[in-house]
Amino acid sequence: MHFERVGVLVNINMFDSLLHRSAKLEFEPSLALSWKALNDTTWEFKLRRGVKFHDGSIMTAEDVRFSFDRVLEPGKERRSRPSTATCARSRK
Repeated sequence: MHFERVGVLVNINMFDSLLHRSAKLEFEPSLALSWKALNDTTWEFKLRRGVKFHDGSIMTAEDVRFSFDRVLEPGKERRSRPSTATCARSRK
């Protein structure tokens, strides 16, 4: 159990997410400044501008889409950073 807790703490301190939970367990902005449901299966996130990865590259909507695809369809994602051609529905 201890190692699971350490892993969670490392994850929280190393990675950011689109949203966070407040002390009242309500969603709060993080990398996404705002969000709304467009329909039952589609959400729109307005991303914070100027967010950089450790290598200095700018985070894009395509990067967010890549992360979702990696979770939703393991093994189908590209192994390198996505290009705009791989994410037709993401908009800046």
